[in-house]
Amino acid sequence: MNKQETKKLQNEQNRKTAEAQKNRAQELAQETANPFIDNTKHAYNAVRKSNTSLFVSIKAAYEALYVPEAHPDSPEMLAFTIYKSSIISVFDRSSFNKCVRICKNDLIMSNLDRLPVAWSTLSKLDSILTSDESLHSVFIEKLDSNEINARSTENAVIKSFSVSDEEEDEDADCVESTEPVVTYDSTKFTETQLAKLRKAFKTLEELGFTIEDQSTESED
Repeated sequence: MNKQETKKLQNEQNRKTAEAQKNRAQELAQETANPFIDNTKHAYNAVRKSNTSLFVSIKAAYEALYVPEAHPDSPEMLAFTIYKSSIISVFDRSSFNKCVRICKNDLIMSNLDRLPVAWSTLSKLDSILTSDESLHSVFIEKLDSNEINARSTENAVIKSFSVSDEEEDEDADCVESTEPVVTYDSTKFTETQLAKLRKAFKTLEELGFTIEDQSTESED
């Protein structure tokens, strides 16, 4: 075996050794991370379940205790008032009101398992769906196509309902131009007056005005 073959064989052995070391390091890292991965996944799944349970419990209380036609200080509302005060002592009023709005949205409640756990995202989604009923079917389509899913961020949800730039351009094309126009008839002015007018028109053009000479249009 010559020197070139010996060197080639040594390089191959070094490559295999380095690859084996890399694979072993990967295995050790995976073994180290696995318990933490399992714990975090378990906690996340528990959060999803508890989140659903929380919304379901608030919805049940709201439907059972809240009387829409009753005055907040009336006896009919006493049980709900006591319930709300007790719950607000656990988490703030804003979060409670946000949860109530989410719970009242049947579209969200019936699809909780396919939606993000973040209350802020669910609250934004509720605002979007409440603002326009025509978006209800769009929402279901986005869920079915996985455009909106359990990993969607609040920004992603907002963006999915936003009008595209192309659609905005099309809408803009349909809007009648409101560009300011100044018309005049140059035949009615002397050269001295026209010189002053053109100087003024130059300033107006810089401000976005369109200058039209009616005498030129008449000639055409």
